[in-house]
Formats: sequence, structure tokens, C-alpha cells
Amino acid sequence: MNEASLHDVCQEELPESLREIRDVIGWPATMALVNAMGGLKVIVPKKLTLDHLLVGILGWEAASKLSEVYAGEVIKIPRAISALRCLRDREILRRYDDGEKAAALAREYQLDLRTIERIIPRASLKDAERREFASRQLVMTF
Repeated sequence: MNEASLHDVCQEELPESLREIRDVIGWPATMALVNAMGGLKVIVPKKLTLDHLLVGILGWEAASKLSEVYAGEVIKIPRAISALRCLRDREILRRYDDGEKAAALAREYQLDLRTIERIIPRASLKDAERREFASRQLVMTF
């Protein structure tokens, strides 16, 4: 699975506020923001300078776009745990499919081997299959 399709899959896991930010600055910059500042509030400057923290995290272009849209606002950056877990699980699956051993992946990602064994079949489901599986689960509940 290439990186672009990996990102396409996991974007559905983003909270709505991050989807709005993603639409302004793009997926890679959004995930850089989450990784650096997830769970924090950020004051977006009205006038951006080259030495601003956001420029260091996002680069000038994305930080400028963020500043144009959110100038003067305080925005909370969600931790996006579900999207990050999705990315991690898809990366584990890709590496497993490329021949890496489950035990080595468990050590590297600091996960229990049983967790890796659960991730592999779950992450391998295509999006349509995941939605179909989820809808069947909803139908089957009384």
C-alpha cells in the first residue's frame, strides 16, 4: 500500500475540526501539527513571522495558509488518536506484507505480539469491507 492510499484511508478517522484544518493546509501538514501539538491550544498569529513555532512545524506555506484562515483565533488541536492508530496499523500491515516478522514489529512499535496479530487482519480489510462489516454489526444489534 503506498503512502497516498494510506493517508486516504485514515483521513476518515480525523475529528471534524482537523478535517477543516486539513482542507486548509493539507494532510501531511495536518499530521505534523497533530504530532507536534496534539492536545494543545494554539494561538494562530495575525501576522506570521519566520521564527514562529507554526512555521517550524508546518513550513512557511502551510503556516501562512493557516494564519490566513484562523488569524487571531485560538484553535485546539485534537490528538487524533484514531487516525494515528489507523496510520500505525496500516504501516504495520504494509511491513508485515513486505515480509517483516510479527515479533520484530511488536518490539519496534512497543506492542504485545497478540496486538500485532489482531492488527494484521483488521488493518487488511479494505474501507468498503470495514464499512460493510460495521453496518452489519449495527443491523445485528437489537
